[in-house]
This record gives sequence, structure tokens and C-alpha cells, in this order.
Amino acid sequence: MHLWAEVAVRRQRYSIAVTLIGAQTALYGASPLTQIPTNLAEAESTLSKARAALDPEAFDQAWVKGTAMSGTEALDYALDQLGSGAQPTR
Repeated sequence: MHLWAEVAVRRQRYSIAVTLIGAQTALYGASPLTQIPTNLAEAESTLSKARAALDPEAFDQAWVKGTAMSGTEALDYALDQLGSGAQPTR
């Protein structure tokens, strides 16, 4: 999700980025898996950019929205909000 979130930041769609990072964080928190350190650092960087662009209330609303999503819901949300042509790349 962090790569989709970076696409959102590049498009100045900061609430979407926060929602996607919130979903990623919740999914890893509910899983025995851990994030690869590089991916975690990238997600934190993206989240920092989005946080700086949003007021605290908008950030919190987007975060809560993301943490309530399943993985499928988060992917559907990314595709719906950013378009299927917005394939994230490293």
C-alpha cells in the first residue's frame, strides 16, 4: 500500500495517502508478518509528507478510515481513487 500512497502524495491527494498507510499499518498489526525495513521507512516518509499537508483533523479521519479497511478494501480504494493506470513503481 505504501507505493500507492506515494502515488497519492505525488498527486497531492494526501488524505488518500494517509488512508492507505493506515490500512497497511492495521493489516501488518493484525498479522504475524513484519514489514521489510525499507518498505517501513518508505511508508513513514510518505506518511510524513502527507501529515505535513493536512490539518490534524483531516489526518485523523483519513487514518481511522484506513485502519478500518481490509486488504481488499484498501486495494479497491486505491484503484478507485487513483485509477488503474496509476501503477506504483519503485
